Amino acid sequence: MLIGIWVGALTQKFVYDRKGRTKNTLFYQHYFSKLLLMLLTSWIQVTLMMLSLLILGFGQIGPVYVWLWLWLLFLGSIFNIIICSIWLAVPDEMLARFIAVVYLIINLSAGWGTFPSFMQGKFFDILSYITPFRYGLHNIGTIIYGLSSPTIVGISEYQTEIIKNMVILFIWVIIFAILGISRNLLSFFKNKIWNIQDKSNLSSNE
Repeated sequence: MLIGIWVGALTQKFVYDRKGRTKNTLFYQHYFSKLLLMLLTSWIQVTLMMLSLLILGFGQIGPVYVWLWLWLLFLGSIFNIIICSIWLAVPDEMLARFIAVVYLIINLSAGWGTFPSFMQGKFFDILSYITPFRYGLHNIGTIIYGLSSPTIVGISEYQTEIIKNMVILFIWVIIFAILGISRNLLSFFKNKIWNIQDKSNLSSNE
C-alpha cells in the first residue's frame, strides 16, 4: 500500500509539467496550484486502492479500516508535498524527477520498504530516520494491530506512537514546503528581473 502511494505520487511528475498556464501568477499561487492538483489526484488514487482492498476482503480488520484509509490519505498528502517541493525546487525538471526517483529508492532500501532497517546494517538503520517511509509504515502497523488492543493502556500507548510519527512527518513537510516555496520565489524573482531587462533593452534599441 505504502509503495503504491509513493509511486503514484512519483508518476505524477511524468504526467504533469510545472509550466505556469496563467500570466501574472504569483510564486505561491503557482506552487499551491500544482500541489493541489497532485493532492486531488493522490486522494482519488488512495480511495480507489482502499475500495479495491475492501472488495478483496481487507475490511475484516473492522472499523480500524476507516482509520487506515484516513492515515493513507494523510501519507499520500505528505508524499506529494515532499515530491512536489523537490520537483519545483530543482531548476532542471528532468534532474528534479531523477532526484525524486533516487529519494524513492532510499525510502525503499532504508525506510523499512523491503526489510527492517536494523537487519540491513548500521548505515541503513541511521538513514532510515530521514525517510518518511519509516514513520508511515510504523503507523500502518500500529493502526492495524494496535488500535484493536483490548486494554486501555495498550490503546493509549499506540495512540501516542501514532501522534509522535505524525509530528515527525509534519516536520518533514514544513522543511520541504519551505524549500519548494523559497525556490519558487527565487525563480519568479529572476524571471521578473529578466523581463524588466528585456523591456529596457527593447526600449533602448528603439
